[in-house]
Amino acid sequence: MTSSDSDTLSEAVVAYLGYRRERSPRADAEAADAAAVRNGSPSRTSTVERMVAESLAVPVDWSRTSLGDAGRQVAAEMKRRHPGLSDLAADALGWNVTFQWR
Repeated sequence: MTSSDSDTLSEAVVAYLGYRRERSPRADAEAADAAAVRNGSPSRTSTVERMVAESLAVPVDWSRTSLGDAGRQVAAEMKRRHPGLSDLAADALGWNVTFQWR
């Protein structure tokens, strides 16, 4: 994946979840598609949805981990798995996990 592809995917993740735009995460395929179009790329929605699912499956030891720490742990793990992912997109995925596990 090129740097440009990674940037487009990262932007689509942030847009899809509504990170820093909404009070809580959303599944906004139209926003993810709009982010791709702005960058002259095809839809990234299916890839974004797989990444969201992957982030929700990151193992968390809830007996030892606070909700905030879990979000940070998931963000770090997603960056490890997907090195081209921006910090903002990784944070968006972690943010989503914190809302899903409330």
